[in-house]
Amino acid sequence: MFELNTYGRILYGTEREEEAIAVFRLNTQLFPDEPKTYMSLANTLDISGDKDSALKVLKDAIKLHPDNTHLKENLEVIKSN
Repeated sequence: MFELNTYGRILYGTEREEEAIAVFRLNTQLFPDEPKTYMSLANTLDISGDKDSALKVLKDAIKLHPDNTHLKENLEVIKSN
């Protein structure tokens, strides 16, 4: 999970946005029990201008992890942008 997350950040940092999002999506599929994977995907989608998809990712993640405060906080931050 951490290696894919790092790889996604490297891709994004080298202006390979679509590839980064694909890696973050894969990470959520491989590690659905890790809330951090959803936050990375949502944040990258939001920064890339796809706020609606970012919000959907976080709402779906909260359904899977209803007690995770970080997901809820991240959702509020993206909503307020």
